[in-house]
Amino acid sequence: MAMRLPKQDEVELLGRLPLFEACSKRDLGQIASIKVESERPTGALLTREGQDGGIMFVIVEGTAEVVSADPDAAGGRSSGAWDRGTWSVSCP
Repeated sequence: MAMRLPKQDEVELLGRLPLFEACSKRDLGQIASIKVESERPTGALLTREGQDGGIMFVIVEGTAEVVSADPDAAGGRSSGAWDRGTWSVSCP
């Protein structure tokens, strides 16, 4: 079951992300109110490199492996891991 944070904790988590650090608490509350929570099973694919996005992921619990298909980036293997409080933006 997905970990549900109290709204105040959501606002604090968003405020710690560099993308949102200049936002007011009111703005952060509005962002938190439009978010969609999603739980993914271990090993699930979140997005693919080069895929049109329009979505942002904030990891609240667990980790995500970042894999690049670019042969110059670790030979197409894992190029990092994200955990709680990290973020990724995927834009079209």
